[in-house]
Amino acid sequence: MKTNKLHVFLLVVLAVLTTQINAQSINTTITPKGTLQGTVELAGQITHSGVYIYIEGTSFVAVSDAGGKYTISGVPFGTYALKAQKDGYTIARKTGVTLSGPGEIVSVPKITLTEAVSSIVPEDLFIKANRQSTNGQDLEAIASYQTIIDSFPGTSLAIEAEYKIAFEYYTLDLFSESKARFNSFLEKYPTHDYAALTYYWRGKISVTHEDFTGAIAMFDSVVSEFPSSFKAPDALYSKGKAYEKLNDTASALKAYHDLITNYSLSTRVSDAQYNIASLYAGEAMYTKAIAEFNKVITDFPGTQNAVDAKYQIAYNNYKAGNLTTAETEFTSFLTTYPNSIRKAKAMYYKAASYYNNDELAQSITEYEAFINAFPDDNNMVAANYYIANCKYELESYTYDDARVAYENIITSYPNSDYTDKAQYKAAWCYYNLNDYQNAATAFSKVISSYPKSSKLLGAYYWLAFSYYNQGDYTNAISNWQYVVTAESANKTGGDAQYYIGRSYHKAGDLTNAKTAYGAVINNYPNSSKYDKALSYYNSLP
Repeated sequence: MKTNKLHVFLLVVLAVLTTQINAQSINTTITPKGTLQGTVELAGQITHSGVYIYIEGTSFVAVSDAGGKYTISGVPFGTYALKAQKDGYTIARKTGVTLSGPGEIVSVPKITLTEAVSSIVPEDLFIKANRQSTNGQDLEAIASYQTIIDSFPGTSLAIEAEYKIAFEYYTLDLFSESKARFNSFLEKYPTHDYAALTYYWRGKISVTHEDFTGAIAMFDSVVSEFPSSFKAPDALYSKGKAYEKLNDTASALKAYHDLITNYSLSTRVSDAQYNIASLYAGEAMYTKAIAEFNKVITDFPGTQNAVDAKYQIAYNNYKAGNLTTAETEFTSFLTTYPNSIRKAKAMYYKAASYYNNDELAQSITEYEAFINAFPDDNNMVAANYYIANCKYELESYTYDDARVAYENIITSYPNSDYTDKAQYKAAWCYYNLNDYQNAATAFSKVISSYPKSSKLLGAYYWLAFSYYNQGDYTNAISNWQYVVTAESANKTGGDAQYYIGRSYHKAGDLTNAKTAYGAVINNYPNSSKYDKALSYYNSLP
């Protein structure tokens, strides 16, 4: 009996233990869990990474990304307090954060950390901000300057930081924000040492918005209110450039002359003198321009402006038609500055000087030297075209030589600005060789392939002659009629009308011939063909 009682007792104990163990296992597996997510903010900073967010009293922790976002997953249900912490900042907490449903995601209100004031030394922070600015960390610099403003309001460094932030926004091309901050600075500190700089950069912002009148007003404020500022010469120079944008040459010249007179030691004086010369060149006052460019060379030797001025002296002689002088000046420039960035243009216009001076053989030599030195230059096709023109004119070359040169342009550069002209001149080569059939084909190609060409009217006119010389009077009349319609009030129209009469006359259509001659007499009394038209008209019945 004792044995049976003990057995029963053991069975009961075992059953109880088993039930407890199973209950503990079930509770563990169904413990409800959720997710906490939110953002932290470092006051005055652009990025908010590296903040540690702890659930106090647990081992749960997360780290914020650059946007300040964090997520803590697998958190058991309950109510918690969160702590956010980063070196150099005061600890911030958020209490009463509760998870109460399975799979719940709770958005925690933003937690903001402020920099520990005791850790800020304003001079050190200003140096740090300046270093960030120098390294191109503009947003970080703005945040550092803002911290100075917030932590030490009214101090000289805080005032300077206000200017610095406005300038940082300018360097970031955020001109509207920069303008607003510069305007605020001027309102609060109109006599501050940085006011001159503020007016200057406000002027520059107006230039970016193409408000040149507004820019001039700002630059004037620098010069009139802060004439001793190191920015005053720059302001006068920028004022001159703004007047140039407004096509006010006289005012631009005055600004540059004022700069030269009042700030003779400024590095901007050389630029002002160069711009004065360039303005005269732009007005086609080449003699005056050359004299002013010579002042650049004399007064500022060894500068880039002096190098450019020497090129401009040659180019302005070329534009003025002083071609022999231009040849000499371009040669001198190329000899003196063989590695100048203007070398290609100097070689091209040296060749052009010989070309326009009718020194065609030398022109070919110079153009070929240019092409060999700069085969990819934008003027390379033009150089080939003018070489072909030289061959067309020189007796030492045949029309076939010229035609081959023109056709090389047509084939190699089908989309260039010179291709239509080359096609037209190739047709002329055929015409001059009395190959009227090929001339007609070539002139027709100008008409069909280049309908907007400046050579279009000439192509119709000489296509008509190509047919006329082959005895194809019908096609000749058709093409001359196009010329008459297009140029009814001009000499070419009168000539075309006369040759319409000649075509009808040669074809034996005397009635239409007399009508055409009569049109010359009535419509083109000043035509060189008037007397001949009158003679033929009177000879016909």
